Amino acid sequence: MCLGRVYCRRPYPIPYPHPHPHPVPHPPIIAPPKQEEKVLSSIPLVGAHIHSEISDLSAKVRVSQRFINNGKETLELTYEFPLPQDASVCSFSAEIEGKKIKSILKEKNKAREDFDDAIASGHGAYLAEKEENGNFKSSIGSLPPSKEVLLILEYVVSLHYDGHQIHLEVKGDDQVTSAKESNQNVKMENGGVEEGITVTSHITTSSPIVEVSSPTHQIDWKKGSNDREANVTFKNLSNSLNKDLCLSFQVSEPYAPTFNAEKDSEGNATVAVSFHPDLKTEESNDEVFTELIFLVDCSGSMSGSPIKAVNQTLQIFLRSLPETCLFNIIDFGSTSKSLFPNYESKKYSESTLDSAVADVEKKTASLGGTDLLPPLQKIFGKATVQGYSRQIFLLTDGQVSNSKECIQECAKNAHDTRVFTFGIGNDVDVNLVRNIAKESNGVCELLPYGSNFEEPVMRQLIRALKPSISNLSFNVEGLTANEVQTTPFHPPPIYAGDRVVFYINLDKPIASKHQKLETKLNGYIGTKAFTQSVQVDLSASKTVANKDDLLVAYLYGSSAIQDFEKKRSYLHTASGKLANGISQSQVDKKTLDTSLKTGILCKSTAFVAVEERDGVAVEGVPKQMELKTEESQESGKKKKQLQDNSFGGGLLSSIKNSSLKKSAPKMREKDTSASFGLADTLAMSMNSRRAAIPADLSDGSEDDEWEDEYSAAPMELEKKQVQMQRNEGGSDRARKSESALPPPPPSQSYSHAPPPAAPRVSAFGGPSPGSGGVSAFGNSSGGGGVSAFGSPKPIGGVSAFGRGGFGMSSSPVSVSTSTSTTTSSPKASGVIDPNLPIASRLVQCQNANGSFKDVALSILGISKDELKNNLPNGSGSEAEAIFLAALVCAYLESKCQKDQTSWTLVVKKARNWIKKESERLKVEASSWDQAAVNVVACL
Repeated sequence: MCLGRVYCRRPYPIPYPHPHPHPVPHPPIIAPPKQEEKVLSSIPLVGAHIHSEISDLSAKVRVSQRFINNGKETLELTYEFPLPQDASVCSFSAEIEGKKIKSILKEKNKAREDFDDAIASGHGAYLAEKEENGNFKSSIGSLPPSKEVLLILEYVVSLHYDGHQIHLEVKGDDQVTSAKESNQNVKMENGGVEEGITVTSHITTSSPIVEVSSPTHQIDWKKGSNDREANVTFKNLSNSLNKDLCLSFQVSEPYAPTFNAEKDSEGNATVAVSFHPDLKTEESNDEVFTELIFLVDCSGSMSGSPIKAVNQTLQIFLRSLPETCLFNIIDFGSTSKSLFPNYESKKYSESTLDSAVADVEKKTASLGGTDLLPPLQKIFGKATVQGYSRQIFLLTDGQVSNSKECIQECAKNAHDTRVFTFGIGNDVDVNLVRNIAKESNGVCELLPYGSNFEEPVMRQLIRALKPSISNLSFNVEGLTANEVQTTPFHPPPIYAGDRVVFYINLDKPIASKHQKLETKLNGYIGTKAFTQSVQVDLSASKTVANKDDLLVAYLYGSSAIQDFEKKRSYLHTASGKLANGISQSQVDKKTLDTSLKTGILCKSTAFVAVEERDGVAVEGVPKQMELKTEESQESGKKKKQLQDNSFGGGLLSSIKNSSLKKSAPKMREKDTSASFGLADTLAMSMNSRRAAIPADLSDGSEDDEWEDEYSAAPMELEKKQVQMQRNEGGSDRARKSESALPPPPPSQSYSHAPPPAAPRVSAFGGPSPGSGGVSAFGNSSGGGGVSAFGSPKPIGGVSAFGRGGFGMSSSPVSVSTSTSTTTSSPKASGVIDPNLPIASRLVQCQNANGSFKDVALSILGISKDELKNNLPNGSGSEAEAIFLAALVCAYLESKCQKDQTSWTLVVKKARNWIKKESERLKVEASSWDQAAVNVVACL
């Protein structure tokens, strides 16, 4: 990973009339020299300084990098920087040979004309643009031998909470080349950027700062003039550049709404209003009002192990849902079919769970090719239920012919639906699954064949099952739409632990008239209305004389441009369509005007600067050579990156020596190097087929540890061509035969159980859980055997609450797959695979309300009599059911820690059920837990 990529162009003469009578066209990318030609050049990064100015959740990051040409030829440089998600460039400048060149933001075509004119006239010039993939790219002119260039990039980004803390991250790299190592005879005019890396930060907050820390490095931090200000410096970076740089800070009132107001030199006001609602009560009560749709690729290429792994994962997924949610399962291939009629989700209950489990047991990969767009359109064609957020879990291993349309469909519905994507195997369209997740505020996971699907899917389900506030609206009381501009216009739901920031822009006359503003956020938590207000005092706003020092105004421009580009602006409906009477040309013009007015780079503008020289016209067409970054060995491993809280997007880097190899590998059929951070961009560059394994925002972005947002294993360098399966409406690559695949990682295998162990004796004199031996009463306590009543123990049946358990089993029921929807309510077979790990078997015993089937006793190795004899409260079937739930929770928590991701939600649901039942029976819920812990300790 590194800060960016640098390309070098060396002029070689091509005759044409001189001086050139017309502007030189924007130089195309020229193919590299012939393979047998060896070219050596070096543009090392010798120093970098990163400084951030942070005000609550608003940040401006200034990145200064110093490069040197220690080669023997003059090189024309092109610089590329992979921006963090939702970051926007507000300034770019360069210093070459001591001369500082400041850019001006112009309409893109006009900027290109100015650039071409300057080059044709022999002047120095650079052009900086935002590419389609979101990266920042600039032509920065020529650099003579033994000379340096200092590049200064500034961008703004809105930060996010992680629990009570705000986290910033800078990606590290051990490939920094020092000037002494690269060329000891070069005198460095460093422009204030010393050799090596320095990172500093200045923090101001609305509530007192409690703590500033770094989980990765030593830091020095000191409070400023008051307890709401801090200065931070990272220490010992020269010895630890291969480590990520993370900064965390905590404020005393994290849930208090805040505002940050500033005025420019002309008196125009901009305000950022931040809301971070406290939903701990709803979270503890499992009050999760959301619609969950499992969208499963059932095309032919999913046959065999992939569909088996998906079905096994679905069994756990379904048991983990709360009773307050809506859910559905939709299979897609060349056609699609829905579990419930008309593609409408149903309330989670015992009967709908039964139908879903029966459907999963019979699910096969028999739907032909891969056509994703129609089921997406059917889902988005259904209006969301008021107070319910909608979330889709998409699993696919294929490619589609209309990936752009699929991504756009998800992007324009991101205001009420987020999509978690799971790309299976080596031939999945990585660009498709990553961009769908990115554009819909979801998360992408890459799952190699043979890996454990349960952990990443359940990790994201834990993330998804956070209480949310949906149907959001933001108002400034007393002002009309003509008097105030606010953004975002169609905000997505807020999930527990998240924040939302609204920006207000007021022209001078309105700002002068209304010094006090009443702002209000409205929404719904299920059927319960939610309202939170913030009083804004413009008289206390900061006046910024120099436009370059603005922060909130830049963030307003960034948010407004994203609204226009992502079809979420006031010119669009909530579904992403153009409002009545609005044309796309009007949207494009408004985007351009907003970019030029606020100084924020967008896809229709560019920065341009001209350095006037002694007017020598250019002779020749530049020849381009790519200087590739040499990545460290660690780049192929899983790494951690906070997507939403991104501070740099991979800031520590070097641009190293590169020679063109004699046999370059083939290009990928599709360019998958779309904008997902530096590791992706570099690893999927022109001369590399090696798959990137980025590590992005973890599930811990809210309240967990630093986990990976993207989970991927290295893909093969060279893949054989596989036959394309084509069908109506879509296309799909046939999956390679399993025999050609590498064996699954031992720790992630989902298809093999450990070898059976000899029966062990439990504390009650019987076998240990799951061993299938004889209990204290002479009966089997494992998965099958003889019960305390002398009869075989079946798996499944009826419990004290009418579901599951002891003495009765239900018969498997076939599910018809010939129609587009399942119209009946089939019953699940109730058969639990005895080869599964104990944790998975226990999870599959849970009922919809959180209680457990009595078969869980067999899995635990406890007889019915043992359960009755250890009851801490009362007697009867109700007390037994509560105690059984407590025993399962205690066992999972103490004996199955390595499978915690799979059972976390199951235990949470069970404990909530225990709490409700204990209140009904008027007993202490903790008494069940203590008794269960004592029993489990003896197992």
